[in-house]
Amino acid sequence: MTRRLLPAALALAAALASSAAAEIRYVNDATPDPFQCEGAPYSTIGAALAVSQAGDEIRICPGVYPEQIVVTTDIRLTGVPLGTARPLIRPTALPTSRPSLLGGAPVTGAIIADAESARIRNLDVDLGAIGETSCTPLLTGVYLRNASGIVEDVNIRNVYGGTACDSGVGLYVESGQIRDELGKPILGLARVIIRSTNYEGYRKAGLVGAGPRTILSVKGGTATGPGDGGGIVPYGLQIGFDAKARVSGFTTSGNRSSDPARAAAGFLVWRTDQITIRKSSVTDSDEGILVVGDRVKVKKNKLSGLGRDGLVLLGDANIATGNLIEATNVSGAFINGSRNTVRGGVMRNLPVGLWFQNGIGNRFGGVRFDVVPKATQGLEAGIRADMTEAAAAPFTTN
Repeated sequence: MTRRLLPAALALAAALASSAAAEIRYVNDATPDPFQCEGAPYSTIGAALAVSQAGDEIRICPGVYPEQIVVTTDIRLTGVPLGTARPLIRPTALPTSRPSLLGGAPVTGAIIADAESARIRNLDVDLGAIGETSCTPLLTGVYLRNASGIVEDVNIRNVYGGTACDSGVGLYVESGQIRDELGKPILGLARVIIRSTNYEGYRKAGLVGAGPRTILSVKGGTATGPGDGGGIVPYGLQIGFDAKARVSGFTTSGNRSSDPARAAAGFLVWRTDQITIRKSSVTDSDEGILVVGDRVKVKKNKLSGLGRDGLVLLGDANIATGNLIEATNVSGAFINGSRNTVRGGVMRNLPVGLWFQNGIGNRFGGVRFDVVPKATQGLEAGIRADMTEAAAAPFTTN
């Protein structure tokens, strides 16, 4: 009996020792202001990181921190708001980058988390002091590289990248190959919960999830795009390259393209499947939700005031249920694929309700049409050259 209990006792002792060893370190900026954390021994986040170990937590008091944060072990970054005052990460230079796991291009950011675990809460991130950059490295506000954890109550602003570059992403979550063992690639994991995180002033996208073992749970949050991207095609939220996601309560606007051959969108699902988008909202964009993929579920969203379509399904076995789609310039939903289903919901003030181009087994029912011509409520029509897979311009590090 004693021998059986010994391994469990040793494991418990190790866990307790690890917990006891973890430390909380307070940081307060060097600028005098009314929001001081008394007794904070560090004036920069980098100084606290330099002496921290896995499991430690760095608590950041209100103030301005003109530094790039690079986390290479499992350390928590937690802001300590005092009233409306919050800590602001506002670097003036970004000397460190990491090679992307999907293509190898260098990626930089105000915060780079290159560790198995990432926990970032209650922070503001502003790249306004960086200004526009060259196309290399690719610019992000926060870059999670094979890192799992949580990003909560974070505001990311002014991530612009170069004027002519597909760069400038608020939060980029990526998974990819860690190493090779006997000719077999070993993949990292990026399973991240993202809550109440907002993106304002990006050039390419607010939030991007990419990679075969990227799994996102997005709850709440907003992405306010640049309007006309000036040659760059912006997206509020992009999930692609085999990533998976469940998104609820996300709001995005201001994603438009000046190129008639390219379609900006509130949501872009790109070459992946089994994504769920529900109870979210898109306004003032080219497309509401643009899907290039299969088995995607779009439920109870509000898509309104759009320059082209409310919903585009380019793929098979996608399901749209209970959505409100109104005031679009082309159609409520454009579908090119097979076995797609549109069920329930309302389509209002549209020239075309449902536009089916090609495919078999597509169906719709229970949709309420208001101020939609009866002849075009369910339309089977010819090719739309402006709406193919080539219309999408996803953010990529390849």
